[in-house]
Amino acid sequence: MQCFEAAGIADWDRPTAQEKISPLLTSGIDFDCILSNNDSMALGAIEACNDSGIEIDFPIVGIDCTADGAQAVADGRMAMTLFQDPVGQGKGALMAALNMLEGKPINDGTGYELDSSGESYSDSIIWVPFEPVTKDNVADYMK
Repeated sequence: MQCFEAAGIADWDRPTAQEKISPLLTSGIDFDCILSNNDSMALGAIEACNDSGIEIDFPIVGIDCTADGAQAVADGRMAMTLFQDPVGQGKGALMAALNMLEGKPINDGTGYELDSSGESYSDSIIWVPFEPVTKDNVADYMK
């Protein structure tokens, strides 16, 4: 199975993703899914599949839960998207800043975990979890 980092080549742009994924679809490369760093690129991949006549029998996933992305999930064209909670991220940032000012661990009382990547800055990053959005719960995220 091959994995391609699309953000760098598709610039988080729907038409660019469509243009860049098209040759990969007909290259004979074996793949199981398409994961995109945003919904626009996932939608571009869907359009590339449609233009190439390729049956989408594999998951295509986006991130951001945009209105278009949520609609694609609701319509069954996209397997899922991920919602990044801006309110939770803002609240987490403020709580982390207050904790730092008070000399506490930055995630104290936040309910969020510290980054465990092993990077040198890992004890300075808290992660606000993404929320999976599937056909089962997409109605809760539709605007």
